[in-house]
Amino acid sequence: NGVVMTARSDVIVAVVMRGKWILVIRRGPDDVPGPGYWAPLTGRVELSEEQSSTVVREVREEVGLEVRPFDQSGGCASDDGADYLHWWLVEYVGGDVALDPREVSDARWWFGLANAHGKVILSHEFDEG
Repeated sequence: NGVVMTARSDVIVAVVMRGKWILVIRRGPDDVPGPGYWAPLTGRVELSEEQSSTVVREVREEVGLEVRPFDQSGGCASDDGADYLHWWLVEYVGGDVALDPREVSDARWWFGLANAHGKVILSHEFDEG
């Protein structure tokens, strides 16, 4: 039939919120997709791992924060179609930002809002805390 099916990897996108502030990271310098780009945290779902567990693990590994996922708000294919992105709204619970320099070169809390579909609207202001 001419159709080639390929397996997509499941990837979570964690929109971490602290009140009306949203954590945005600058991807690490190398060996990560989109090095240098500002984006929400992402991570691959491991075999037999629940998406909500992936969210908690990836946020802890990449920025050292404790979080509580509360809404899986949609999904879409990645730009290249290789991955399926599962968008999660996530509540900040505690901890101080501690970057994994292999994956994250900077992190900032931006003032913004996330709607029920995970779409994030950010302002230009950020909080150093």
